[in-house]
Amino acid sequence: INDEIVKVNPNTDNLSNYDITMSFGAATAPTTNLLTNVFNELIDNESLLKTLHDLPVVPNIKRNVDGDNYISDHDIEVLSVISTAIKENKRIRFDYNMYDGRTIDAEPYKIYYTHHTYYLRGYSLFKQALRKYDIDKISNITLTDSFTPNESLTKQTDEELSIYGIFDETEETIELKLKYFNDRDASMIDRYFEFKGSLDKENKIYTVKTKNNAEPFYIIFALHNKVEIINDDVKRHYINYLKNYVNKLEC
Repeated sequence: INDEIVKVNPNTDNLSNYDITMSFGAATAPTTNLLTNVFNELIDNESLLKTLHDLPVVPNIKRNVDGDNYISDHDIEVLSVISTAIKENKRIRFDYNMYDGRTIDAEPYKIYYTHHTYYLRGYSLFKQALRKYDIDKISNITLTDSFTPNESLTKQTDEELSIYGIFDETEETIELKLKYFNDRDASMIDRYFEFKGSLDKENKIYTVKTKNNAEPFYIIFALHNKVEIINDDVKRHYINYLKNYVNKLEC
């Protein structure tokens, strides 16, 4: 069955008063009941709800009935500390096992949810630049001293919310334009890009800003002749992607 998508939008300070939208694929009644039970488990977790309520950007919670993308107690704890740090303009210190457990000092700006994963977008005091940090790889996190958020960094992280993926300074972005031929494919494309793009329904064109790597091409490859790439620069990137793919098959 298809993954469930749960959108949680707090409209008051009362955690019991949420605007909750659930969309299922072609789900039977027993399947719908099962998915509902999974979601009810999330509702019962008051710590999770409080953390989501406090986030500056409330994410989509995506998980399937097999437990994919499950939000662990560890993630909730880390998210809660980061959320507090963002609201109170506090620097944070944590161990990051992406770099053999290196201790990181950072100024937190945003929490993102993309690629089925939570990320912190923060300013590394060591690198003197914005960096992305996978929440699941953060441990021993604590608040340290206060800081004044940089307006240009705040603006940059806000702008990144409309882009598919999380970026470091050296990564390039592209604008992808796709011609689609039916609304079902358009919905599939938009879901793949986490609803970050825009639909021109009159001309049947989907536009999204995304990271310039192989990820944007997976959905194009999967849909094959159901979509067309409009912009020439992206066509060249896609051709190179296909050539590399063929070369790997021939090796």
